[in-house]
Amino acid sequence: MSVRANTAPRPSQLDAAKAWLGWAKERFANAPTWRDMDAHLILLSVVTVILVLGVMALTAAPAFGLGRSWDFVTWMIAAPAIYLAAWQLLSLESIAAALRGAALATAMCAAAFGATFVAGFATVGFAIPVAALLSVSMIGEWLTRRDDIMAGSGCGAGRFAHTAGLVAFLAGLVPAAMHVSRTGVDGWSVALLVAATLPHALLTSILRGSALPVATQLRRASVLVAVVGVSVAGFLGWDSVVRG
Repeated sequence: MSVRANTAPRPSQLDAAKAWLGWAKERFANAPTWRDMDAHLILLSVVTVILVLGVMALTAAPAFGLGRSWDFVTWMIAAPAIYLAAWQLLSLESIAAALRGAALATAMCAAAFGATFVAGFATVGFAIPVAALLSVSMIGEWLTRRDDIMAGSGCGAGRFAHTAGLVAFLAGLVPAAMHVSRTGVDGWSVALLVAATLPHALLTSILRGSALPVATQLRRASVLVAVVGVSVAGFLGWDSVVRG
């Protein structure tokens, strides 16, 4: 009995690249208007900056006792966790899913920083870039699957947008954190943070097949900023009264 060889052509890397380019072209054609994208980018940047500044103000309070040496750690954990939480709240339709994702993102960012620190300590710093890139890739893969499920199969921004965008975010976040650890939070650190958020925010805005209405994003951003602002102000006021 003869066995017939499988002569079906296998897709080449060139065919895969052509398929991706066709998909990207279709997404570009159906992308939101520049006005909607500008609103999304502005809201995302404003929410991220305000929440990061709120966390930095809390950790600088006497009740926590964290000095300048902890600013780098706080920035490197809080900024990506807050950005990922804000992105999900302003992009995913389900608030419950976005809140669950925000909690998971916070845990993943803390675990990623811890793993990178341990790897760097064990190898005298040599493994830090590899560990950081692996951690970001894992978070990007997780966010890709979550985005695809929440937006509908095939409507998410895709692996390239999330992974490449988060790698660019990490590359911009490190100099911002180093600046904060030297001089504290100032205009330059805020500008670097905003610049770090733009690649991921822009790529996902263009390549995502669905987007929340700007009014919905504005309501969510306003509530989030109000809740965090009142909480931070209340805690700092209570702390100053107790210690005063």
